[in-house]
Amino acid sequence: MSDDGKAFFGRDAFANYMIIGARQLGVELLRVEDGAPVLDFDKDVVRRLWDNYYVPFINGWFGASGRFRSDDIKMGNIIACVGSSSGAAYFPDECILSDTESYPIEMRAYPCPKFEGGEDFAVQQGAGLVVTNAAPQEVEASVEFLKWFTEAGRNLEFSLGSGYVPVKKEANEMTFVEQAMDAAGASSKMRAIITNAIGMTGENQMYTTKAFRNGTAARAILNDSMVEKARADREAFLALTAEGMPHEEAAAQFVTDENFEAWYEETRTALEMCIAG
Repeated sequence: MSDDGKAFFGRDAFANYMIIGARQLGVELLRVEDGAPVLDFDKDVVRRLWDNYYVPFINGWFGASGRFRSDDIKMGNIIACVGSSSGAAYFPDECILSDTESYPIEMRAYPCPKFEGGEDFAVQQGAGLVVTNAAPQEVEASVEFLKWFTEAGRNLEFSLGSGYVPVKKEANEMTFVEQAMDAAGASSKMRAIITNAIGMTGENQMYTTKAFRNGTAARAILNDSMVEKARADREAFLALTAEGMPHEEAAAQFVTDENFEAWYEETRTALEMCIAG
């Protein structure tokens, strides 16, 4: 039967898709000038982001049902996804269809896809370590620990267990990395993860938004707005097809300029109000 397949692809950390996708296309959605946030919600760029996610999601080609896309892969709902290098460390080794049915799967890691014709930007994001105000001896001890932890060989050992990219330039040299992976007996999964992650840091300009007041809330809007809209409209689409409406006709109810315009204006207004405080 036609239209009875499952989704192929899913995406985690949707705010990164919005922010980095726009940056590849020449726009900083949220930047800081003179200490104040500035919104550049360029309609043409945002429309391209919409067409690249919302449209395939409505049609059932993209999917998102579990908390993370690795959950969807584990349940056999999708077979490809964009996620983080640290998240890839928890990528499932089998697909579980039911309490009694499962089969092994193999992971392959590739560089994160970019927009055709776009600039070479990739997201820089991870877990940071900070030293807070404390007694002098405590601050000194914290600094010494950070020096110890970020020593190239030790930090790379941590990376091979976690998927996080090491911080020192020496630890990002592939000859050094390969020697460390051989010495540690790194799995094929972790070899693929680290090799691709380090390759991306060398082949792209790493980017993240600068901190500003209400920045976390603004990021949450970028993370949720299109995703929630796509999920709700996908459910409405499925209701129409369940009633007998053909796939193309049902999709045409949602993939319209008017639908995009309404979502765009609502999201732009929410972002403007958020950064205005």
